[in-house]
Amino acid sequence: MKLVDIAKEAISLLQKAGTDGINNIELAKKLEIPRRRIYDIIAILKASNSIKTSREKNGTKIYWIGSTNLESKAKDENTSNNTIDIQYEKVKKLEKENFELKKKIEMLNKNLYKYSIESSSKLTNFPTKRIIIRSKSPSEKIKRVQSSKYQVFIEVDTPGLIVEPLG
Repeated sequence: MKLVDIAKEAISLLQKAGTDGINNIELAKKLEIPRRRIYDIIAILKASNSIKTSREKNGTKIYWIGSTNLESKAKDENTSNNTIDIQYEKVKKLEKENFELKKKIEMLNKNLYKYSIESSSKLTNFPTKRIIIRSKSPSEKIKRVQSSKYQVFIEVDTPGLIVEPLG
C-alpha cells in the first residue's frame, strides 16, 4: 500500500477517534503497517498542523486537531492549478487574436495605400488656363520640375500634391 493511501486511512481513523485521540501502536495495528510508517505520517501531519501529539508510557498519543484540512489544501491547490490553466488559455486566445488583428491592420494599410494611389492617379480636367501646384506643407520640398510643350512633370519628397485651378 502506498504512503498516500495509508495517510488517508490514518486521517480517517484520527478523525473518528475525536478528542480521545489514538495511540501510535494502536494506529499501526489498525492500519496493519509497521510503526516506522506511522512516524512518516505523523511527521507530515504535524508539519501541516493537522495533529498534535503527546508522549506517553506506552507510545505516542495522536490527536486530530484539523485546523488545516489537508483535503481543502489539495482542493485549493487544484483550484489554483485550474485558475492557472484558465489564465494560460486566455493568454493563448489573446495572442491569437492579436496576431489576427495585426494581419488585418497590415491588409487595411495595403488597401489604403492601393486606394490612395488609384484615387490620386485619376485624370482631372480643369476648365481653366492656369493652376497652382504645391506640396502639402512648407517642410515638404518640390525636388524637380520638367516641362515640355504638352505636359509638366513635378517630383516631390513625399506623396501628396495640392493642385489648385485659378479662375
